[in-house]
Amino acid sequence: MSEIKVNSVVNSTGDNDSGLDLSTNDQVIIKTANTTALTVDSSQNVTNAGNLTVAGNLTVSGTATGTSIGDNQSWTNVTSSRASNTTYTNSTGTSIQVMVSSNLSANERMQTFISGTQVADNGISTAYGGMAYSSFIVPNGITYKINMVLGSIVYWWELR
Repeated sequence: MSEIKVNSVVNSTGDNDSGLDLSTNDQVIIKTANTTALTVDSSQNVTNAGNLTVAGNLTVSGTATGTSIGDNQSWTNVTSSRASNTTYTNSTGTSIQVMVSSNLSANERMQTFISGTQVADNGISTAYGGMAYSSFIVPNGITYKINMVLGSIVYWWELR
């Protein structure tokens, strides 16, 4: 491999801009300590090998997709395809949000489980009953379920 060492790069106008023009190569790889830190391909896609850290301003042009919950997602009523005490797996490829409402009477409960761990227990202690809600985010590949201790599911919506 050839090696070029310089202290600065001066372009043809002499204003000391630095840069690379690798018009015949399909990617530029920046390495630190012999490990690839950043790759820019011929389509100008940038791949960061670790956590992206920006010190200063970051300007992004183009469209950022799938970067956070809600991006390119919509609420879907899945009540008819969901049942109490049944474990489901989020296999959508991205995190989803789940919103479940239930109709409870005295001593009835709605329990929420994520990855087998109970994260909520909603109950009614009055004789008149009422509505209980559970809303939670499920990362891709993770299991979740609602367990009704008596009571009934009224709505089950998922942001996917």
